[in-house]
Amino acid sequence: DSFEANKKILSSQVQEKKLEVEEFKDLLGRTTSSLYGLENLQSSFEGFETGVKSVLLWQKSKTQKKQISTQTEMHADGSVSTYEIDSAGASSEESEFKPVSDVVEVEPGYEVAMESALGQRLQMLLAQDPKASVDAIQYLKNSRSGRSSFLSVGDARNDFSGQSPAQETGDKVLLKDVVKSKPDFEKSVNYFVDNIAVVEDLNRGIELRSQYPGWTFVTIDGDSVTHDGVISGGSKDSSE
Repeated sequence: DSFEANKKILSSQVQEKKLEVEEFKDLLGRTTSSLYGLENLQSSFEGFETGVKSVLLWQKSKTQKKQISTQTEMHADGSVSTYEIDSAGASSEESEFKPVSDVVEVEPGYEVAMESALGQRLQMLLAQDPKASVDAIQYLKNSRSGRSSFLSVGDARNDFSGQSPAQETGDKVLLKDVVKSKPDFEKSVNYFVDNIAVVEDLNRGIELRSQYPGWTFVTIDGDSVTHDGVISGGSKDSSE
């Protein structure tokens, strides 16, 4: 009886483990499928405006393209050897475009504030070489593929030197203190987030704007008042 009881218990445990394995396989399959879908979205630059997407796809096609060059070498015995040299036909690192959204990182809790403050500038393309931007604009014109804005990394500058509202009551944090970027693009990102403060509510932002010319104030929820007085806000998702 004891043997049969133990056998029954073990059989039950085996069945439970089999079910767990099957559930794990299903979860793994769904996760793999989701990851594949996300990778496809990323590789096709979904979510970007038409012009930005066109430039990024154009850049990607140039990166993947191979240029074959031929080199001939003559030896001492008079024989000749010909070599084919593979070289990527991509833009060099200096002419590679990066969307602002790809080079910034923000501390948890400030994502909506950053998106509201930067707006369309998150889709602006950064480049090391201004000539690459001119080439990209010409490509957009020739292919009628939309419009895009560019900023050369070395050209970013901010001449504003007024007082900071950092110590004011109701001012939570300066946006530049919670937004980080890759070192190569730090100057450009600082240019975008400088003179922006996160405040506790929109009314406080409006009050501070009159005291700090040139500053933009944004709330955690994304409501904002810009340095030139434009007030924006509302619900992220509209109700039916």
